This record gives sequence, structure tokens and C-alpha cells, in this order.
Amino acid sequence: MIESTENDKIYIGSTSDFKERLKIHFQRLKKGNHPNSNLQEDFNKFDEYTFNSYIIELCDNYLEREQWYINFFKPDYNVNKDIEIKVSDKEIEKFKTKMIKKENGCWTHDGHEKEHYKTIRIGKIKYGAHRLSYFIYNGPFPNYLRVLHKCNNKYCVNPDHLYLGTDSENKIDAVNNGLGCKVNMEIARFIRSIYSKECTSGKIPEVIKTKFGIEISSRNVCSILSNETFYEERE
Repeated sequence: MIESTENDKIYIGSTSDFKERLKIHFQRLKKGNHPNSNLQEDFNKFDEYTFNSYIIELCDNYLEREQWYINFFKPDYNVNKDIEIKVSDKEIEKFKTKMIKKENGCWTHDGHEKEHYKTIRIGKIKYGAHRLSYFIYNGPFPNYLRVLHKCNNKYCVNPDHLYLGTDSENKIDAVNNGLGCKVNMEIARFIRSIYSKECTSGKIPEVIKTKFGIEISSRNVCSILSNETFYEERE
């Protein structure tokens, strides 16, 4: 949370890396190009040191909790407080006219590229083209849910190729797509069961390849061991 001591207005956000996210916020504010125009305007008006930052809660489901705190505090600096995407009929038609349908069934959109996704600006807000497409063709959905791809094409906006999932499911999807195969909970549990001083995360990939015929990187093994993907409650 970022708070102005001059007017008590606040901004609510979520991240897996608080220090890095805060650093980026203030770098953009100092350069005068922060995407949140409300926050930027007051930052230009007041002294930098009149803004405080806090961690409200440490959690895994941070997108869901972000939406909860936005609903609770109704922060003045947050431009988009609602779960629904706000888009007019005219903007929907404009979005549809820029659809490009590929032979493989995927649809792409003539938007801006950002981290392998297309982004569309509507008013002051940027939306992922895949999220906007899902909303247009399937209706409103909770803001904390991710829109995932069945086709493993991050540029695709075909609503038939899109489905909703949690942040945890998105991480699992990323692991599986990166591997080009399907790791399941059974394999994840097996990885955790064999992990030891003798069978380190560096040796586990070879064991998995021999037993299951699946190639998995040490990095993905570590994400399973740390419970970042294929999450399970621990005693």
C-alpha cells in the first residue's frame, strides 16, 4: 500500500516481490511516467517524502487479497476498483475489427506487445487482450482470476482457447507448457518424497526422466519443492 500523508489517499497493489515493485513505482513517479495518473498528479504536487509504503498482508493468493482490500478500502488512487472491465459497445466493435484469425484456430490482435501478451488501452487503463476477449465473449469475471490459454499461444485471443484459473493454476500451466508435457500432482508428490541430501534438486530431473519419461528442469523441480507450484497444505 502507498499512502499520501498530505491527503490520506491510498493505493492498493499486490506483488510477489515488494521491494522490486516499490522500486519500480517510485522510479516511474520520479520520471513522471507512472501509468496511474491520479497518483502521478499528487506525487508531482507534494514532496516525495510525504508518501509512505506498507505491507498490509503476506499471502500466496495475493491477487484475490488485493481485490478484497480494494473492495474494503475503496482506495482513491486505484483507477479500476471494480471487478468488471469497463468497455463501451464502440470499443468492443473496434477490438473485434482488429482480430486476425489464423489457420491453426488461434486469433491474434493488433495490439501492443508486453511480456508475450497483447495489451489494449481503453481510457486510462491497459488490459491484456486475452482478458478483454474473455470478458467480451463470456462476460464479467473476478479480477483476481487469471485468463489462461489452452493452446499455449500467449498472443491468442480466441475465446474458445481461453479459460479462467487461479494464480497457482497459472504457475502450474506455465511449468507444464515450458516442459512441453504434463506434470501432475502424483509426479509432484513423488519429487517431494525422494528429495534428500543424496537426491538433490539437481539429480531429481534424471530420476524423473528415467521413471516417467518426462524432462523437467532443476528450476521447475525447485518450484515444486518450495510449494510454489502444485501447492499442498503442510503439517
